[in-house]
Amino acid sequence: MAESFGVGRPAIREALRGLEIAGLVTIRQGREGGAYVQANNLDLIANHYSNLLRFGRVTLQHVTEARLFIETLMLDLVILKITPEDITKLRRCIDASEKALRLGKAVERAEHNLNFHCILSTITENPIIILNISSIMDLMSYFVLQIKTTKKISLNTIEAHTRIVDFLEAGNLEEAKEQNALHIKDVSQRLKDKYEKLVEEGSISNNLLPTFEVNLK
Repeated sequence: MAESFGVGRPAIREALRGLEIAGLVTIRQGREGGAYVQANNLDLIANHYSNLLRFGRVTLQHVTEARLFIETLMLDLVILKITPEDITKLRRCIDASEKALRLGKAVERAEHNLNFHCILSTITENPIIILNISSIMDLMSYFVLQIKTTKKISLNTIEAHTRIVDFLEAGNLEEAKEQNALHIKDVSQRLKDKYEKLVEEGSISNNLLPTFEVNLK
């Protein structure tokens, strides 16, 4: 390898060490030792998103823009592949969210609402789309659970999800896209509105400030 790249062995060892730290290769010792490419580890990418959020480099506006772009394109594939079984799974997710709302289980309610979009992504059978939606929903869970969504936000979400499924079941792609986009924008705005109110009351955690300050100027 050193000869192929025209560099010394120390440079190769350092490069391999960096790849190992990043989780991309495994260095094995012994007779069958060497550098082996790691199997796909999607958690590495998801962790990268989380790190960006912790350091305040991802705002709610960033997440909203990404959702509008990716989910709109995602629905083009969903409409082609969705089955009656998928429709049932989506409706069960909505039912579970409604039940959690009635029982006052805020965390469980939020999980079901976010999982709705993950279920949509799995219908595409595209691992890149699935990974991106899963990572984005992880980011959304941070905002939703820290700010604690209101009952009104949850009711609107359940209604929006129901309409999206109705449109998909009827084969109305453009209506499903429009409803999903309106839903994404509505949730984002309501979260920002509640955040501003919490800031005024002095009851918001300081670790959210870097994440939202860009949007509040």
